[in-house]
Amino acid sequence: AEMKVARSFTAAQQKAEKWVLNQDYAVDSSGQRYVRVVQGRVSEGSWSLALELKNYVDRYTDRIIYNERLFVMNRAHAFQKYERIVGLSGSVGNDAERSFLTSIYKAKFFKVPWFL
Repeated sequence: AEMKVARSFTAAQQKAEKWVLNQDYAVDSSGQRYVRVVQGRVSEGSWSLALELKNYVDRYTDRIIYNERLFVMNRAHAFQKYERIVGLSGSVGNDAERSFLTSIYKAKFFKVPWFL
């Protein structure tokens, strides 16, 4: 696990070194930290390890927050841990997958209006 984190930090550092100010990142409106620029727009809620490192190295923060994304696929404990799980997806599976999720987890499927 430590090697994975170390590799993540190395990759993030290499990525941040290539970034260009006001193209890949910018200083926020208060002038107290860097924020990501995504598709030409400042994205203050956007997180990346490279951004965390850049803020730390340039002394905008005294700590680095490390987030690890986790994808759980068909794990019973993940579904049984919560009373309800709500999600929106462009694809809810084929008939066999829906049938499986309904029989095992009592999942319900319905169409959501396009504007939501």
